[in-house]
Amino acid sequence: MAGLFNIFSTKVTTDQQCRILFVHINDITTDSFYEALHDADGIIHIASPVHLTVTDPEKDFLLSAINGTINVLHAAHKYSQNYPKKIKRIVITSSFAAVNDASKGLRSVYSYTEKDWCPLTYADGLAAKNDHLTAYRAPKTCAERAAWEFLDKEKPSSTIATICAAMVSSPRITGLQSLDDMNSSNSFLRLLITSSKDAQMSDRKLHFQVDVRDVAYTHAEALENDVLILASGII
Repeated sequence: MAGLFNIFSTKVTTDQQCRILFVHINDITTDSFYEALHDADGIIHIASPVHLTVTDPEKDFLLSAINGTINVLHAAHKYSQNYPKKIKRIVITSSFAAVNDASKGLRSVYSYTEKDWCPLTYADGLAAKNDHLTAYRAPKTCAERAAWEFLDKEKPSSTIATICAAMVSSPRITGLQSLDDMNSSNSFLRLLITSSKDAQMSDRKLHFQVDVRDVAYTHAEALENDVLILASGII
């Protein structure tokens, strides 16, 4: 967060800074969002765990992804009920993993719509202790489904939009002390660059990529738009 605050304060004009506030919530699985919503028109919820080490799928991925998302929606709904100013739009960082059915393989000419869902369930996520891809994909799917179910059931004044980005790669804001500190998404690219010429290609497929700066821009755009899928061509 320190690197983000530094970039924001030096690259963004004073007029633009007054339109956005970054809030760090220490525990996204509790009802700790409410106090951060004062005088807000919209929310961009970007927090969800992404890493390759799976010890406890339910604790490490499922509960934090689902409860973190639902607690944001509950807090916004509560705020809009108690104050004249309403939260108009909540943007949620979902994933292409939530709309892609991996069992159908690559579909380069297929047009995805809001009817497309990854078929993985909560039970699949629980059983994914030795499968980090399923451990990531299942919570993303369950969290987005839960968001739309909340909207249908509670009928809040807010609307939601989801960002379904493919594999996100980027330059880091703060740099690296060591290549071993590289985040999970960029580490996939590192494997391609650092492998020897005789090395066997990794089975970690990098079919679709998107730059994090495009993802950031689209989050802002989504405050006025709906479901967005971000991906470039096939690698």
